[in-house]
Amino acid sequence: MEIKEITDHYKKYYEKKDKIGKGQYGKIYKVINKKTKEIRAIKIMDIDGDEEEFMNHINNELKIMEICSYQNINSVKLYECFHYKNKFAIVMEFCDDNLQNILNKKKEGFACEEIYNIMSQLNNTFKIMNKNTIVHRDLNLIFILI
Repeated sequence: MEIKEITDHYKKYYEKKDKIGKGQYGKIYKVINKKTKEIRAIKIMDIDGDEEEFMNHINNELKIMEICSYQNINSVKLYECFHYKNKFAIVMEFCDDNLQNILNKKKEGFACEEIYNIMSQLNNTFKIMNKNTIVHRDLNLIFILI
């Protein structure tokens, strides 16, 4: 699936809410789609330095995310990208929690079922990455709580 790249400012389509994280290349916010009212996450990055080098890196990251998100129900889904002036933004699925928070909240150990569920999700992701010869140094363990 081709990720839609829009050459407009993301603020035309999304209302920014809370800051939910920070990565090496940018900040991540919770946003609401102005038209559909769906909650999403958006990673906003400044294009500093060599734009061609930056875009090569971002395109590689997008390919990896696209492969994982469309072959694995346990991976964050990608929706669209915005390239506007010196900014690049990636709109993706908003996740309610991450493994680090779950571990921090846990008062007692995990039940066998919970361990199996977490390890199965990780295993499925690693199988897809291996099948597609993807080596990634920045895996984020996030969960969508249903």
